[in-house]
Amino acid sequence: MTYALSTLLITIRDVFLLVWNVTFKTILHLIRTLIPSYRNQITMEPLPPGNMGWPIIGETIDFLRKSQNGDFFKERYAKYGSIFRTNFLGMNNIHIRDVSHVKKVLLGEHHLVATCWPPAMRRLLGSGALATMLDPDHRQLRKLVRPYLNAEVLSSAKDAMVKCVAAELLKWKSAPVIDLYNAAKHLTMKCGCAVLIGENGLNDDMIDETSANFITFGDGFFQLPILIPGSKYYQATQAKKSILQTVYKLHRENTSKASIISQIYGATEDKVLRTQAEKDNFVVELLFGAQETAACTITCAVTLLEQNPHVFKKLHDEIDEFYKDVKQEDDNVETWILSKDFRVLGYLTNIIKETLRLFPPIGGGFRKILRPFVLGEYWIPKDWTITYSIQCMHEDSDMDNVTDFIPERWDSITQAAYISDFLPFGAGPRSCVGRDYALQFIKLALIMLVSTCRWKLQTKEPTFTRVPIVKPEQPIMVKMMDAK
Repeated sequence: MTYALSTLLITIRDVFLLVWNVTFKTILHLIRTLIPSYRNQITMEPLPPGNMGWPIIGETIDFLRKSQNGDFFKERYAKYGSIFRTNFLGMNNIHIRDVSHVKKVLLGEHHLVATCWPPAMRRLLGSGALATMLDPDHRQLRKLVRPYLNAEVLSSAKDAMVKCVAAELLKWKSAPVIDLYNAAKHLTMKCGCAVLIGENGLNDDMIDETSANFITFGDGFFQLPILIPGSKYYQATQAKKSILQTVYKLHRENTSKASIISQIYGATEDKVLRTQAEKDNFVVELLFGAQETAACTITCAVTLLEQNPHVFKKLHDEIDEFYKDVKQEDDNVETWILSKDFRVLGYLTNIIKETLRLFPPIGGGFRKILRPFVLGEYWIPKDWTITYSIQCMHEDSDMDNVTDFIPERWDSITQAAYISDFLPFGAGPRSCVGRDYALQFIKLALIMLVSTCRWKLQTKEPTFTRVPIVKPEQPIMVKMMDAK
């Protein structure tokens, strides 16, 4: 009874705060509209075209209905072009997809724009998460974490990665058929826990439960932040509590002070993560990032390799030639894969780049405008939010046959073009801090897959959703077989 009453009071509070917040922002926006309009008349730059929707709620209903498959943005691209204004989730918003516009926003972090995610996402991630942290705390935390996630330090974690991948691939091959995305999430969660926390206490049931909880957690990001039992936002808050219970359990059973999680929880004079709650939030964010980026990239790469057998053969030949001398001595992949630095495999790198180009794990982001500026021919007002699409930016590239899977294209792409048209990990001060970890794990997993497995898609023409992360619209069923 006490719990039910508490939940009801919290729900009433959240509803009141949401209505007050949206109403206040709407009134404030109406007052301020005269100022940007006057300024536009002076500078001759208009606001971007678009529709602000209904009073107070804007286009929120349409956004919630159509954002997952990208239709909300596609419809407005067709109507207004590559830049437009709208209002959803209580935010006046300008959406962009042009390469130069996206780069200006990403590189303008801390002085032109600042991170600003929807209310539900901010609450779920909480204070202490890099995604929601502002400068200077954001800079300090990145500086603190970066040494634990660079390629050199992660080399010591390769043994744990190989052990995890080998064990999971045996299960994949022994099953009649696997759900590729769920299997990849199980694999990446297991490896993420082993590397970031430790291997003691890990079991399949725990991994499956935690992976499912992270799906529920992510599904709450773009919802109304009201604690109504049964709502996606409410379910996301409960999922986060379950994730933290698992983290605490694993942390107790892994006493090594060298793990990243031990370093975070053991810090007594941390000037950035000052409270237990902030440390909890950062740990959840780390695990979420470690799982999602690698899982969706592996899922997409396995799908593309099956659909393009000539690419699979070329990759298999590269791996076979690279390891030819050591494989003659021992054909056990767990033995020979770490005998050489696989990061130098050029065609493997091209395949991963091409997969990330077609399916960037995080399709875009949100920023708050700190000061007014001009973007192209349009005026961008202060205190609005700006959203950008990395997915669409990649599609707008000048590359030939931009929608086709052609790993060979990367042999001739210059470094300048690479930096300009390819941003799967973002750019600027908020580029992905776990980039090295993700790339190292994806390469290792694909080498082991191509060397020991053959597979056949049972799902015809898989399709993917793009918001908040790339994932299959329907389960991708795969028959996994031994290479021999």
